[in-house]
Amino acid sequence: MSDPVTSKVLRLTFMNVIGDRRSISIRNPVENPDPIAVDSLMDVITNNEVFLASAAPLIQKVGAVTISTTTQEIV
Repeated sequence: MSDPVTSKVLRLTFMNVIGDRRSISIRNPVENPDPIAVDSLMDVITNNEVFLASAAPLIQKVGAVTISTTTQEIV
């Protein structure tokens, strides 16, 4: 059995023009991301239509969270 492996993602959640929530996950973010920098990044994404989610532009920030996952091999 191997040692547990921990991974982390920064998940940015947006609303698109038709009202659906869409998320972008960034693997291995810096420790304790700066909230102002994350907010600014999300502004750039929404203001410049950097990503189209299901052909619908992301127009509104919903939130951002870091998620840590630990994986332990059993067999």
